[in-house]
Amino acid sequence: MRIRFILALFVGLSMTVHSPAKSIDGKGYDALLTLFSDWRAFEQPPMRAGAPDYSAQRFATAYAELPNYQKRLQAIDHSAWSPAQQVDWALVEAEMHGFDFNHRVLKPWVRDPAFYQTLFMQQSDVPAHEGPTNHAALEVWQYAFPLNADAQGKMASELSVIAPLFAQARENLTGNAR
Repeated sequence: MRIRFILALFVGLSMTVHSPAKSIDGKGYDALLTLFSDWRAFEQPPMRAGAPDYSAQRFATAYAELPNYQKRLQAIDHSAWSPAQQVDWALVEAEMHGFDFNHRVLKPWVRDPAFYQTLFMQQSDVPAHEGPTNHAALEVWQYAFPLNADAQGKMASELSVIAPLFAQARENLTGNAR
């Protein structure tokens, strides 16, 4: 889902044929770009013991911040924007709704052991993986074998996330997915 969203946002940005709508109050298209950048940093979980933090405490803290981002988005007047820019605004809104839905309903970090899968040997047939995926996915298919020294270091770093992520899975998987 993350990759699809980012690709759609960049396609929307590239379709803009005139300069972005601006306003002196800082609520123009530049404000959306700033909000998007802030949102992507917010949505990326902090690291805990070498792996992205999917603990209940982290999500409670993050969910409490969600209304602030939603208010910032709603404060941006996009009514005079080009269709491509309005699509960008709607995509940011959709991602915020997705974060809310994942937190309230899906909770894959609590209910789905497959959420903690890290190694993906083959490319997915969709732009992003089917179903929720953690932020530490290792796309083995993207590597050229035999690995050179740089690729070995990168892969070793990505592999080092597996043990702490699985330790979190033992703590976090408390939901009933039946």
